[in-house]
Amino acid sequence: MMNSKTYNVSPYHFYRLKTREIKAGDLGIGGHNPIRIQSMTNTPTLDVNATVSQAERIIKAGAELIRISVANKKEVESLKKIKTSLVNKGYHTPVIADTHFNPDISIMVASVVEKVRINPGNFLRSKKESWTPETYESELKETEEKLIPLINTCKRYNTALRIGSNHGSLSPRIIYQFGDTPEGMVQSALEYVKICMKHDFYEVVLSMKSSNTRIMVQAYRLLMHEMIKTGELFPLHLGVTEAGAADDGRIKSATGIGSLLLDGLGDTIRVSLTEEPEYEIPVAQNLKKLAPERITYKTNSFQQLPFNPFEYKRRNTFNNAIAGLKKHPVIFGENEYSEYYVNHKYVHTHDNQKTNIRAYPVSSVEDLKKISFTSDNEEILLLECENIQQGRNIINSMNKAGIYTPLVLKLSSNAYNENLMQIEMAAKAGIYLIDGLLDGLMIITPNINNAKTLEITQKILQASRARMFRTEFISCPGCGRTLFDLQATAEKIRAALSHLKDLKIGIMGCIVNGPGEMADADYGYVGTRKGKISLYKNKQIVKKNIPEEDALDELIKLIKENGDWKTTE
Repeated sequence: MMNSKTYNVSPYHFYRLKTREIKAGDLGIGGHNPIRIQSMTNTPTLDVNATVSQAERIIKAGAELIRISVANKKEVESLKKIKTSLVNKGYHTPVIADTHFNPDISIMVASVVEKVRINPGNFLRSKKESWTPETYESELKETEEKLIPLINTCKRYNTALRIGSNHGSLSPRIIYQFGDTPEGMVQSALEYVKICMKHDFYEVVLSMKSSNTRIMVQAYRLLMHEMIKTGELFPLHLGVTEAGAADDGRIKSATGIGSLLLDGLGDTIRVSLTEEPEYEIPVAQNLKKLAPERITYKTNSFQQLPFNPFEYKRRNTFNNAIAGLKKHPVIFGENEYSEYYVNHKYVHTHDNQKTNIRAYPVSSVEDLKKISFTSDNEEILLLECENIQQGRNIINSMNKAGIYTPLVLKLSSNAYNENLMQIEMAAKAGIYLIDGLLDGLMIITPNINNAKTLEITQKILQASRARMFRTEFISCPGCGRTLFDLQATAEKIRAALSHLKDLKIGIMGCIVNGPGEMADADYGYVGTRKGKISLYKNKQIVKKNIPEEDALDELIKLIKENGDWKTTE
């Protein structure tokens, strides 16, 4: 694993990293183009009218690209009708065909749409049962043979290609070599990139999606790091896959996508919510506002980061009575709606009990020099910075000076709208939390009620995997492959299981998204065919083809049988 000294995507200078420009139809992605926003239909692709109608709503909401799943030849014919209908209605928004498991379908749709999305983890079905360096190379050669016809078709019709690695659906060959890791995700995509470049095809977009925001951020950083070494920077499509619904889905998406945007990475984004797809667009639009406007490809002015950006490790801090390395990040506030709050420089508990811990605000390196630290470590530092570049600079200075005092990030938002506030705060806090730099979080929102602010703070900590407060639901947004009413089912499962402690539940509409895409879920609920559900414990299927009406009861029974029915109450 690389160390932080080799990481050259550090945004001490706030700009977006310039990538190669590619075209999806007439739409430019990457280069000096603005960040593009997209979504995906979740109607059956064979239902042409429903898919056209939903695509219209997505476009009217502000999407610049529309993605549609295509699984077989019948759906290819439906896609042609959908595309023609949209054009006849005056919509020229580029269409992306989402294909899995079948290279021939990818080739068919490449002549129909402006962009094709493939997943290297399931583009080619692996037939090998054991792996050696020889069988690895043999399958890589077979992959190239299957990919060349798609490349040639894309070149012929000026069709762009997204190569999208997903955590949890890596091929057995990649897992053999690299494990189910961010490095595996990156190498999976780069193998395909090298084949594309070998055959003189460069209209490529890359993505590294995961429902785990830490893994997602690390994978994108590592991908950009590897591309910078070659000097060929393909544009990035950002997304947290299976983010969920409502506040949870928005906060989780903002934590992952927002962290990368603040790092100057990203050329097109999709927010994946288990809701109607047009509801994703306002979230993406608000996230886009966080990204730097300036674009450059200068990589020679970066400084060393105060952490390793390719793996998670908590910053080394002293422990005192309330915070530190051996404790989970704590919640600070200005009143009893928090675990601790500050009054006259001293930290108080939520029930107004004064502690011996003093809080010192820090907004510059100079502030550190003014603090008289005691030998008994009875201090915390409140980091108040305008941007992540300044914050990282302060943390770097602390590490160099041997200051290991617990650090609490203090953020303020004057937003009146809860949705705006939680997106902004999740991005600005998430980028610190994902890198293990904080011992606490303090969010001040004068225009949002205190109880809601506390709830959002908890969800930000959970979305960044810093601390668990309640059940985490990893649910896909649905697509044309979905085999049940995903939104209603997800809501029913959340209502029944949201009080459980330290559990992650995956809810997947089809076998493409499950079980692989719920890679680190404790339990999974996956549609296998119409009206039938299979249940998983971790990645292992334990109950097959259960009637949908019995599936939730069977899931509850499975959780209890394994001793995991532990409530937060």
